[in-house]
Amino acid sequence: MSATKLYTLLRGKGIRKWRARKRPPLNAEFAEKRLAWAMNRKDWTAKGFEGFIWSDECSVEKGRRANTVWVFRSAGEEYLPECVEPQRYVLKNLI
Repeated sequence: MSATKLYTLLRGKGIRKWRARKRPPLNAEFAEKRLAWAMNRKDWTAKGFEGFIWSDECSVEKGRRANTVWVFRSAGEEYLPECVEPQRYVLKNLI
C-alpha cells in the first residue's frame, strides 16, 4: 500500500498528522499537589483569586530544534499521553 493511499484512508477515518503537543511531565506527586490545590479552591469566586499573580512564561529560540515530533490522532485527542511530547522545565515556587 502506498503512503498516499494510507494517508487517504486515515483521513477518511478522521485521523490526521499533527505536531505533538508539548507539556511538562507531570509525575504523581505534582498531580496530587495540583489536585489538592484545585480542590481547596473549587468553590472560590473570581474575587478570591484576585490576590494571585498568574504568569505564562514563553521563550522563542530560532533554530534550536529542527526535528518536530509528529503524531497521528483524531481531533480532541491532543492531550492523550501517547500524543504529547514531554517538555523539560524547571519548577519554581513564587510566594
